[in-house]
Amino acid sequence: MKIVLLMFFLFCAGGVHAAERSLVIDLATQTVVFIEDGHVIRAGIVSTGRKEYETPKGTFRVIEKVRHRYSRQHKTPMLFSIRFHKGYFLHLGKPTGEVASAGCVRLRPEDALYAFKFVNVGDKIVIQ
Repeated sequence: MKIVLLMFFLFCAGGVHAAERSLVIDLATQTVVFIEDGHVIRAGIVSTGRKEYETPKGTFRVIEKVRHRYSRQHKTPMLFSIRFHKGYFLHLGKPTGEVASAGCVRLRPEDALYAFKFVNVGDKIVIQ
């Protein structure tokens, strides 16, 4: 009980801080930027949706994270998938820095694993 009260006090006093984390995907440059408490901590290349399957622009929230997902529609594995809008995900792929996907955001293996560990459900995903 004492520990719970101490944690509550520290949280209210600002001693326990949950980092504000977000990912920003830039469609023009085909890049992802990882932001924590307003500071860029990592960046990488992506591949987003090609013309007929454009990745939606906007500010979204992480809806769910699934380590092993398989797309029956596109017949492809989507490892370390992070759903941010309806049927749109960030997931492990082979990004080239060019548009190439069916709407999802493809991440390099090291970025996909990092993103999966980095964001939590409810964190912000900005696609611009």
